[in-house]
Amino acid sequence: MFERTINLINNQIINYRYDPSEKWLVLIGIAPGSPERPQLVKGNMQLFSVEQHRSQALETQAVSFATFKVPGNDQSYALIGFATISFNAGQIVSKLHVIELGSNSGEPGFIGKQADLFFPPDFTDDFLAAMQISHKYDFIHVITKLGLLFVYDLETSSTVYRNRISPDITALEESLTAAGGKFIFVQKLRDFVSVTCDVLQHKAFLFIEGLEEQMQKLHEERASAVLERRAADNDEMMGNTSIH
Repeated sequence: MFERTINLINNQIINYRYDPSEKWLVLIGIAPGSPERPQLVKGNMQLFSVEQHRSQALETQAVSFATFKVPGNDQSYALIGFATISFNAGQIVSKLHVIELGSNSGEPGFIGKQADLFFPPDFTDDFLAAMQISHKYDFIHVITKLGLLFVYDLETSSTVYRNRISPDITALEESLTAAGGKFIFVQKLRDFVSVTCDVLQHKAFLFIEGLEEQMQKLHEERASAVLERRAADNDEMMGNTSIH
């Protein structure tokens, strides 16, 4: 549907995605890292606008689309989230970016956000394998090749959760040795992340539901205690009246 940009020459294509409106398409490729750090895989992205028939090239390893409603505006905005890892001046820089696609003049739009992706020392050469955005809770989930899971709030890009959830993702990739293995791996990994997100959301719902039940029980106990105190006070007042 579109010609590849120069940044994807000699890249291995691992992912292709489109936004819910199918007006924005993205192609992801990977290539060896810089000579100073060849083990740090370089990711390249081609973002294509169907309406404008134009492409934009960016460096990224994981990407996902979302729609979002800005307070005070009923219109939904198309957003893109992408994560990057780069090696610059001897330092590894990891960032999450969330920006609006297109423009809506005259209306309050989405203000772009970015956040740091913190990698422990043993994970500095890790690879951002997949990104999934929860449209129900507006959470961004990023998972790495070595099993790190990052969860961020879509609107603010603030950190919600960060932990290593599985050491087995690398084993899944190693089992896919065919020519198209990496593409299949990323697609399966996307499904894995989606299921993981659903599980986390279900656990969060159960936790919140349980918390609400505890709060309701606490309110009922407090109300009952207040009524008992009032009844006791009334009995004491009646007793004092009888004595006099």
